[in-house]
Amino acid sequence: MLFIFICLLCAAGYFFLPFNKIIRFFSGKENEINLNKLWNNKNYDEIIRICNEKLLQYPLHPLYLTYKGFSYFYKAKTDTQETEDLLTESILVLRKAKLSEKSHLEGEIDYVLGLAYFLKGKYYYDLTVKYMLASLENNYTGIDTYRCLGLAYGGLGDSRKELDFFLKALEQEETGYALLSVGEAYLKKSDYEKAEEYLLRALNKADEPEIIVQCRFKLGEIYMEKKDYFKAEEQYKEIIRVNEASANAHFYLGEVYYNLNDRVKARSEWREALRIDPSHYGAKLRYYR
Repeated sequence: MLFIFICLLCAAGYFFLPFNKIIRFFSGKENEINLNKLWNNKNYDEIIRICNEKLLQYPLHPLYLTYKGFSYFYKAKTDTQETEDLLTESILVLRKAKLSEKSHLEGEIDYVLGLAYFLKGKYYYDLTVKYMLASLENNYTGIDTYRCLGLAYGGLGDSRKELDFFLKALEQEETGYALLSVGEAYLKKSDYEKAEEYLLRALNKADEPEIIVQCRFKLGEIYMEKKDYFKAEEQYKEIIRVNEASANAHFYLGEVYYNLNDRVKARSEWREALRIDPSHYGAKLRYYR
């Protein structure tokens, strides 16, 4: 599984949060501090400062805790030096917000907790699943809910639920990444026909070079399994056409030629893979044996 999704989330701002709902709930004298304007200006530090002041008076005020927790989460997306600490702080604050029976944002809080645990890495995928499922039970579905659940279940080794949630994500929005994810999930189950279908659809749909390259690698893997070496050759050559410095593409092209009994071409491709990446394990095994 290619975890392009993590990079997209962190770098491209893929997260979506329903702050209009928060603003509507935030009425009366609280509006005097104009958290709405601060949020629109992405002034998370000032929001945290104001919330800290208010929390001295009202330690379990659900809205101040929610704003503070969400602000820490968004800071974590942009502050690469302190991401881990900021995510931890966001989780602590939002879990405290869940203690209040007055919170009207249970689903949204669970959603952000699920995202925060997802960004903390594979050892927290069980908690990603717990809170994402809780957000669904609390009638909130974010733009990334099903994708996060698919990735988390995949990381936990549950391929059936991984596929189920990737299919739900695809129903929600048909993108190149969603199609690629479904194709990869079918490939894990050795359903080559379905995998090929979705990967070809992803190839036609995607604009992102990273997704296109991953589709071609996976298609090459399928064709190698099916011993359709000329189709595999086509995929690896297309990757090299776009990126001559792809050591993996040269290595797998060498594997194609090896299976076609053209040892000269095979060794040439493995040699090129080693020239690009002298530490390439597979190419070293093939070339020096």
